[in-house]
Amino acid sequence: EDSMKQSYLYMLCGLPFAGKTTLAKELVHWLGIKRVAIDEINTERGIWNDETGMSSEDWAKTYQEAYQRIAAFLSQSESVVDDSANFTRE
Repeated sequence: EDSMKQSYLYMLCGLPFAGKTTLAKELVHWLGIKRVAIDEINTERGIWNDETGMSSEDWAKTYQEAYQRIAAFLSQSESVVDDSANFTRE
């Protein structure tokens, strides 16, 4: 018997205001999974989520925190949705 529960990482990709957060919250509701949102991390850090108002270092710290939270959930066999844009200009 395999006691390890299968975990999944759901990654959303899209432009601002495309509905990613709405979809992520629906996945949490219907699938009972965890959610990691960069907007919430920025709020916790006291940083406004505005590309023109955040330094690249601030963005890097926010994403590092998000990745750490996602890794922690997955290591505990918890599925998680990554509620961020998941695209870069490069």
